[in-house]
Amino acid sequence: MNEQLQNELKAELEALEAQNLLWNPKTLEGPSAPRSMVAGKEVLMLCSNNYLGLSNHRLLKRAAIEAVRKYGAGSGSVRPIAGTMDLHLKLEETIARFKRTEDALYYNTGFTANSGAIPALLREGDIVISDELNHGSIIDGIRLTKAERMIYKHRDVSDLETKLKEARAKNPKRIFIITDGGRRLCPADCLSYGRKGKGQDKDDDKGGFEQGRFGFRNREDREGWEGIGNSYITSRTILN
Repeated sequence: MNEQLQNELKAELEALEAQNLLWNPKTLEGPSAPRSMVAGKEVLMLCSNNYLGLSNHRLLKRAAIEAVRKYGAGSGSVRPIAGTMDLHLKLEETIARFKRTEDALYYNTGFTANSGAIPALLREGDIVISDELNHGSIIDGIRLTKAERMIYKHRDVSDLETKLKEARAKNPKRIFIITDGGRRLCPADCLSYGRKGKGQDKDDDKGGFEQGRFGFRNREDREGWEGIGNSYITSRTILN
């Protein structure tokens, strides 16, 4: 490696370590379980998404083994080219039916969902209004777009309304409100402003994009969010 680059990176790492910001991921030495093995010791797992222990459920493991025997260890391609299998479509149909939505699109992580879906939705000439404490993956997804960005104060509906008025005055193609509902960063009133005023301005095309999570038996209160603006899109992490 180039010596100058190596020295610069070393200095950056040392600075992060001095601020206690250097991330050293732990290595699991077995399955993700309530009690897992790390560095030869049994530890209590409090930070995974395996809340229900389904990652180790015998029926799911059996189904995974059967799927590998039938489909192999991978799709062989990205989905837009030749990697979409009937398993993907069955999963998405099941999610849409469970969530009572028109359709669903499955991503392998929440990060890829936000970095993939948000740029696909936003175009140059659009305005996106985002909570100042939104998840990093949402912020990164917004950065990948050419839309104008506006930030409203954390959970502040009044500030959001102010930003919406400023956005409307710029006569954008579309306005998107993006919030992280999974961590309860925004009350329902935030996205309801996408619906408020819809009848007052027929050219007012707003949409809501909200991130959160749902579990094995949890549809969440979609009815309370339904019909916001001309489109309402949710990004959900499937807990297992």
